Amino acid sequence: HFLSRDAATFWLSGQWMTETPGGSDVGRTETVARQDSDGQWRLYGRKWFSSAVIGEAALALARPEGAAGGTAALALFFVETMHGERRKPELQIDRLKDKLGTHELPTAEIHLNGLPAWPLGELAHGVRQVAPMLNITRSWNAICAIASMARAISLARDYATRRQAFGRPLAEQPLHAQTLADMQAEFEGAFALSFEVTQLLGRVEQGLPAPHEAALLRLLTPLAKLWTGKLAIKLCSEALECFGGAGYIEDTGLPQLLRDAQVYAIWEGTTNVLSLDSLRALNGDGPDALRQAVTAWLS
Repeated sequence: HFLSRDAATFWLSGQWMTETPGGSDVGRTETVARQDSDGQWRLYGRKWFSSAVIGEAALALARPEGAAGGTAALALFFVETMHGERRKPELQIDRLKDKLGTHELPTAEIHLNGLPAWPLGELAHGVRQVAPMLNITRSWNAICAIASMARAISLARDYATRRQAFGRPLAEQPLHAQTLADMQAEFEGAFALSFEVTQLLGRVEQGLPAPHEAALLRLLTPLAKLWTGKLAIKLCSEALECFGGAGYIEDTGLPQLLRDAQVYAIWEGTTNVLSLDSLRALNGDGPDALRQAVTAWLS
């Protein structure tokens, strides 16, 4: 289902980790996993921010009944959300989020009232087990951020060739041309870093990394997500300014660029969380891996 290219059989999967007591602090997870009389694991609890709730499956963190507190005791479970054409009754959608942007992607608050689940691996260290998925989602976050930047810059450049001001197109005004050039340069750097991380992720997933590349991926993934997320907000804001007053008017479609870009700095780890992840990577083989990579890039 997850590899299908047929829309009729393809499945969409979400991730259910965030709860009301703690966002990035998943060690405060209150969802409990219990086995019923038949040995089937079932989840009980409330997830505050559930992505892809319209999908057919999800990965969820839960604490097995009787397990200790803290992050290490959490387990990772796979759940299926549908029973034929209907949503499973043990999954209750409380409401859809009224978000600043990304309105096309439904995000929900949900209750789990005994939803069947299957543990993935051992009944502990669920955060460690879900880490490969975070590499993918953080990389994808970076790719989406550069896509938003590309769209914003493309619109601003096109407008600059059409809009006349003080006797000539904006593109021929030195200050405006410099603004566009600066935006393009920052975009090119973000693009190069994001696809370097994507290449590393592919090599690691295929079991083909050079000795230093796994550590390099561990270091660059949070950095790429952090930098591109912040930069997308900055460049989309700058692009709106390039349109003057039109950039502030809803029916131009431009404000949505900025609203949607704001999420890139929030999803999959905020700036401080990603900074701490990067510091942990630097405590290991990260510095040597980065030194080797920089030497290769400059050669």
